[in-house]
Amino acid sequence: MKLFLFCMICIFLLTGHGKMVFASCLTPPPSLVMDEQMIGWLKTQTKKSKTRIALFPFEDRSQIEPDLALGSGFAIVLYDFLKKTNETGIYHPFVMLHSTRSNNLTNADLFDDEKILQAASSIEASHAVLGLFQRQPDGTLRYFIKIMEVASKKQLGTTIEEFTDQGDRFFASIGEASSQILKTISGSKISTDFLRNSVAKSPSYEAYRYYLKGMLESSSYNATRLEVAKAWFEKATSLSYGFKSAFHEKARTLFMLAIIQKIMGQDSSASIGEAAFLLKEYPLESEKKTKNGEVLSSSIGTERWLKSHLAFVSGMNLVKANQQGQAQKELGIAISLVPEDGLAQLALSRLGKTGDANLVSQLNPCNL
Repeated sequence: MKLFLFCMICIFLLTGHGKMVFASCLTPPPSLVMDEQMIGWLKTQTKKSKTRIALFPFEDRSQIEPDLALGSGFAIVLYDFLKKTNETGIYHPFVMLHSTRSNNLTNADLFDDEKILQAASSIEASHAVLGLFQRQPDGTLRYFIKIMEVASKKQLGTTIEEFTDQGDRFFASIGEASSQILKTISGSKISTDFLRNSVAKSPSYEAYRYYLKGMLESSSYNATRLEVAKAWFEKATSLSYGFKSAFHEKARTLFMLAIIQKIMGQDSSASIGEAAFLLKEYPLESEKKTKNGEVLSSSIGTERWLKSHLAFVSGMNLVKANQQGQAQKELGIAISLVPEDGLAQLALSRLGKTGDANLVSQLNPCNL
């Protein structure tokens, strides 16, 4: 299936269909609107269950400039451990990042029970996990976690851990903390074998720190930040070549850049071609196959951008062939996978499919 998708991309690029170049303009689509659509999709991927856990970025109390990437990183690696247990609903950390931004929360607010619970309630989470960390003069990092029930505002449990900044126990420590969180909320535990196997397959701590920088920069549809994210992911893979998740997230970043380029009428073929190549070289595996595999794989659905692009190009070709019924179907698929793709939204609206006209207009400032 992966080879088929890659071959399809190659055909589109070689024939020129992958470029999808229109008259270009200088106005980028609004990142806030695009982010809201991306986060809305991520929310729908959270398991519809009674328990829905929101893992918030940690507050940095190190008395220096806050390390926002590491603060977000605690939530990301906790998510990576917890999501593979398949025990409950776990919101992707990007959802909480967006929530903190929407609620104008600063680093100093991230361990404030009232503010975090309000943010958790706004996304309908049943439980919130918040924390703080502090870097000691000797290089030790100490962190403290609180587990809260949103409705009752009750604190259910706490955990405190520490490790050296060289990362000798980072993954093992977070694995133990994730097991404690799961036990506190649902009564279940992560198996020792799973934790041991996951930690053994983790990349180097140094590579992971660059990966976290890339994740933070790629959490929003901002072309400049996405270019920076690409560089961070490349640095991570240069230090840990088998770090598949960094390759996958770079591919996802390239697809995000391609959407901005398409909306602005620019050539997106280079971005799409490189992303497709990365997915061919480092194939995405099903959740079932990776349950005991690499733990650091907080993918937000990289393959959906590829499938959405294929559906978009197919839809546009069907428009040219005057097959409107099939074109509507293909463009509908593209939008269901990547609702922030403004050009797909615009193309479908021009075929008579009425939707949110205001959203289509906002996503297409160039109106190509």
